[in-house]
Amino acid sequence: MDKRSAAPAGVDSVEHGHGADRQNLEMMKAKGVYWVPTMGYYFNEVERTNSPQARKYMEGVLQRARQNIPIAREVGVKIANGFDPSNAEAHGRNALEIIAMTKLGLSPLEADPTAGQQIQNIQMKDPRWPANQGSVKMRQNINGIEIHYVRNVNTGAVADFKFAQ
Repeated sequence: MDKRSAAPAGVDSVEHGHGADRQNLEMMKAKGVYWVPTMGYYFNEVERTNSPQARKYMEGVLQRARQNIPIAREVGVKIANGFDPSNAEAHGRNALEIIAMTKLGLSPLEADPTAGQQIQNIQMKDPRWPANQGSVKMRQNINGIEIHYVRNVNTGAVADFKFAQ
């Protein structure tokens, strides 16, 4: 099934989607489909390959991702991480995907909103983020800066970023 027929067919996510365009991304947004670009492999392997053809292909994939990630964010497509290890040694190296996504323009928090820690004993009083619908207060330290935010554990949405002092 190609990406143009996947979203209308009712899939929950599109893995890879390297050939997506704005129309595809808008359709994914409209249908609530997650995009899982799986870019860690390409960043990891592009400099390691000895094949000029493979390098050219991977560089093309990375270039399309550099173009599509900002469009996906603008349109509002939910982006999730997934890592495709190409060999046994790559298993367990999922962090390569988070690194790749930050190289493509996502903030560390966007690349891995689950990396934060839930702040315990905080009552969610703001009606925009009700606890009974999955909202929790999170904190994450990025490059020495403490960031607090709200994360919905049911939808994965993040909002209300504050820099702690």
